[in-house]
Amino acid sequence: MNDDTDCLFTAADRRQTCIHEAAHAVIYAFGGAFVSEMAVRPEGPGAWQHTSKRGSVRTDINGICRAELPHSAKSPYVFWDEDSYCMSVNRTGYKKYIQTRIVGKKSLMEERRWIRSGVCAALAGPIADAISDSVEIALAPECNEIGNNDICDAEALCMLLPWRNEYDFLAIETERLLRTPEIWKRVQDLAAALEVAGTLGNVDDIPFLPDPIPNWPPTPYRRNKHD
Repeated sequence: MNDDTDCLFTAADRRQTCIHEAAHAVIYAFGGAFVSEMAVRPEGPGAWQHTSKRGSVRTDINGICRAELPHSAKSPYVFWDEDSYCMSVNRTGYKKYIQTRIVGKKSLMEERRWIRSGVCAALAGPIADAISDSVEIALAPECNEIGNNDICDAEALCMLLPWRNEYDFLAIETERLLRTPEIWKRVQDLAAALEVAGTLGNVDDIPFLPDPIPNWPPTPYRRNKHD
């Protein structure tokens, strides 16, 4: 989660960040990804930096949720374009990857399922923010200058998928899950654990994560067939 890291980070800010990151984690888990690490910035003024278990350092965030994903779902074909000042997609590179590495219809369906799960996980944070604040969910692509906005990432990943309504379909599906009382309680419980601990996953497994949902997320294909 990105924010102005030079300003005072209040207890309310920290609690909201924990909700945001917990929603990412729960939706990642539903898609079958292993959530390896979570962290939230300490309350108070000043900048914060986070060093991951693999040694990478981030200084532009208030919280983080890391998940282990397959090659394409890590979005190496999605990048921040300084010239156009927006997220962009290397369609040629991705098409070559599909042609050379993905064999058979079943493998292609699983490849796309992983990308859809990445879209849902990215959208989970801002959707959870809105649910927590009891405000209307707004998913317009308001990219920040370093290109790490969750919504921008989700829209860019959708450019790798076949149907035009992927983004709206997956946003609705993500909201549906997060508004399910049992699932929202998981988000709240995980957020509370992160708020207390500050970091999760460094020693023990991260608590409150659900088992994967088989074949989730679904495809909007059936809906398109009847449009």
